[in-house]
Amino acid sequence: MLRGADRNDIIRRTGLIVVNPPAAESIDPVTGARTERETPYDTVTFTASDGTHHTVETHLVAGRLHHKVVNGDGTSHLVPLARLKNEARPNKDGTWRDYVVYAVPNPTGGAPRTLRLRTTNEATDPFNHAEHIHQIPKSDPAYELLYGRRQDAESINRDVDDHLPLRRARSYGRKRQLLDLLGHAIRINTTAVALDQQRRHPLAA
Repeated sequence: MLRGADRNDIIRRTGLIVVNPPAAESIDPVTGARTERETPYDTVTFTASDGTHHTVETHLVAGRLHHKVVNGDGTSHLVPLARLKNEARPNKDGTWRDYVVYAVPNPTGGAPRTLRLRTTNEATDPFNHAEHIHQIPKSDPAYELLYGRRQDAESINRDVDDHLPLRRARSYGRKRQLLDLLGHAIRINTTAVALDQQRRHPLAA
């Protein structure tokens, strides 16, 4: 699993969006239930028309920004905020810095406030941005659309491993191994086409 240092290195070098699951605070060894990492982030102040000030506490949970909502009985809970966009900006040294922008609701009824969270770290940062802030958090609607592609790649790699004798390459050298992989891909695609034709035309099979 990629951690903050890995994510920071990739983002700063490439300016790309990195999509991966966040690290949990803890995982139950029996049930597998996750306790997500939570940390306070910032307090946003809004001024009402009568001059009074109202604050909104924000927290990071599983890589996504939340705001605290106080219930009528005095208890509170965290509500995920809407991600508006991602921003990647180049640095003069050829590296990149990245931000994710959220909308913080206004408790006075006015317009929401946008909050830009930096997802990359600088050498002097006391807060580990890359570890706690994800560009596309797991709870974000776009996460499954993007991360699903990685899952397919992992299943294909596992299938290749399972067909190798003792999970060792059948040949020596880059070109020979590339030929082996191409042959494996052709076999998989041919099988998929045959099964699809059989499904479409069962009587012709």
